[in-house]
Amino acid sequence: PEVTVIRMPTNLGYCMAYNLAMRYALADGCEWVIWANNDVRIEPNCLNELVRISQSNPKIGILGPAFLAWDNDEPNDYMSGNHPYAIDAMKSYSRDPIEVEWVEGSFLMVRRRCVEEVGPLDPYYFMYSEESDFCRRARYQGWKVLLVPRALARHYAAGSSEGDQEI
Repeated sequence: PEVTVIRMPTNLGYCMAYNLAMRYALADGCEWVIWANNDVRIEPNCLNELVRISQSNPKIGILGPAFLAWDNDEPNDYMSGNHPYAIDAMKSYSRDPIEVEWVEGSFLMVRRRCVEEVGPLDPYYFMYSEESDFCRRARYQGWKVLLVPRALARHYAAGSSEGDQEI
């Protein structure tokens, strides 16, 4: 009874799905929303760490975890390719967040006021790069975007696009 299923007539893409879901969540009074793909597995304490950091500064608009590979405890390709400077903090389980340009959209937290000020995800991005665009717009408006090294998650990756063929 506490779950709302939102059915769409067709696949409107990642952005439109999350934009619609955020309206429901924000109407329900939440202060933070989580965007989470169905192929993400969070590690113990991930949410606790994200919440701990979320309460440390009202200008934090977006928080993301550090990502481990799906099948081992090494940083995944996203971390190695986009945030190599954060790997030591991740491996040492640092309590200190790291300010970044963007965090991966497969799992992140966004503050209500940030969504209200920045606006919805841009539906031009059907799937992929929408989080970097949203983080860019948030930073432009003064919001902090942080990676939280003690908050660990795993993303199977490409589960939504696997099998797609290029045209």
